Amino acid sequence: MPFSVLRRVRSRLALRIYLAGLAQFGAVILGFTLLVRVLSPGPRVFEVRRDARLATSLVAAQLGDGDALTRELARVRDFLHAELTLHDDTGAVLASTDDLPPPEAMLPPERPFWPPERGFRPPEGATPPPGMPRSPDAPRQETFSPQQHGRHPFDGALHHGPPPPPPGAVRGDDITVVLRLPDGRTGRAVYTPLVPGNPGPPRHHIVLIVALVLIIVGVASLLTARSLARPLARLSQAVRALGAGHLETRVALARTDEIGEVAAAFDEMADRLTALLRAERELLANISHELRTPLARIRVALDIAAEGDAEVARQSLRDITEDLGELERLISDVLTAARLDLGQQSGAPGIPPLRHEHLDTRELLDRSMARFRSAHSERPLVVDLPPDLPALDGDPVLLRRAVDNLLDNAHKYSSRPDDPVTLRASTTSTEILIEVADEGIGISPEDMPKIFRPFFRTDRSRTRSTGGLGLGLALARRIVEAHHGTITLDSAPGKGTRASVRLPCAPLSVGRRPPESARAPTSKA
Repeated sequence: MPFSVLRRVRSRLALRIYLAGLAQFGAVILGFTLLVRVLSPGPRVFEVRRDARLATSLVAAQLGDGDALTRELARVRDFLHAELTLHDDTGAVLASTDDLPPPEAMLPPERPFWPPERGFRPPEGATPPPGMPRSPDAPRQETFSPQQHGRHPFDGALHHGPPPPPPGAVRGDDITVVLRLPDGRTGRAVYTPLVPGNPGPPRHHIVLIVALVLIIVGVASLLTARSLARPLARLSQAVRALGAGHLETRVALARTDEIGEVAAAFDEMADRLTALLRAERELLANISHELRTPLARIRVALDIAAEGDAEVARQSLRDITEDLGELERLISDVLTAARLDLGQQSGAPGIPPLRHEHLDTRELLDRSMARFRSAHSERPLVVDLPPDLPALDGDPVLLRRAVDNLLDNAHKYSSRPDDPVTLRASTTSTEILIEVADEGIGISPEDMPKIFRPFFRTDRSRTRSTGGLGLGLALARRIVEAHHGTITLDSAPGKGTRASVRLPCAPLSVGRRPPESARAPTSKA
């Protein structure tokens, strides 16, 4: 399942471009996040506001005790590194860190103390600062906030002395805290923290982040552009080479996306174009040969007729008539192929449409049989036709040409003179089946897919001796398909070939040939 999904992703060019853009966008977002982290200020606002509320509540709780109030204000100044001023509802100042003496006058650094509840005792003879118990069993005198669970929030720092102020400390924004005083009035405290100065992150950090983002986006864009530009340039070069006449040019891109499909379509087009041009050259050579042979025989016959008596002249005229008929069939095949090709284009000027007439199928086949026996009297023709064949709607000339081509093709590829050619027909309620079979050399399996191509010949050396342009089967197929029928070939090398033509019957309103006009069902030459 994951492999199939990955294959579909790779096979869709638009999706690949979208995913590449999405990856670049993610790289930009990541770089922006890193920059925000680097450029963000030190202390968080939430922590400062929490300290402001806590310090204000502790100071307000000691308004009735001067020493305790001084001690709480000192803690705010020395351990929170903040300034605090408490006002009553009239605006009068009740307490302020501005009125405190310097820190060194309140807590000498040579007298450290530790909280008794942690298991430590003060040194012998040392006097704890105001508010600290003189023995582990004596009760503490400080006022605690209920949120501190029995411990003063600054006890952990008292025994080490005041921590140093933040480096490069500057005054932060004032935070106003409204509270209720112990006497019930409403008070207001202004808490001003000292925050570290914000000189900004090191410049090389910003440069490094920006450079990293640009490198990621640039490399991704370059890879995407190359994956698109290189195959397109290769395809463009192949198109120019093919247009210049290099028919062997192929793109041969091993891709499964849209560009690969275009390249594969180009290679298929080049193969077909090469085959058509090769067939055109062969056609010109074959036409030259086919025209030269009967023309040479006609010239010889005329010379013999001019030099001989009347009987020799009559025989020569018969030979000339046969050669002219061969030339006529050759030209007719070429013109019919051109007519059917151009007739496929709607509105092609000068190309008449198919003539649809009501045809007697038996009469059509009888004419083809007569022509075959006249042209190939030495070839046995086995005929198997039912007494009553349905009528057809179509062009009589073209349909007879299709049957003639199938019979001539069967004769041409029969190796022995006594090998018979079979013509049979059968009917269903909607169609007529006409079959032409021989017992000749057959068709190899590799030639079967190409057998209906114009100018294709399975055995060129044999065709050179027997004549033909490779148009017989191609014309038969086009004629049958123009009449909404189908033609198929079954063949085995050394055993022969059977051509099957299926044509739709004429509508019932037209009628069928009366049974009494039926001929003998079977005849043999």
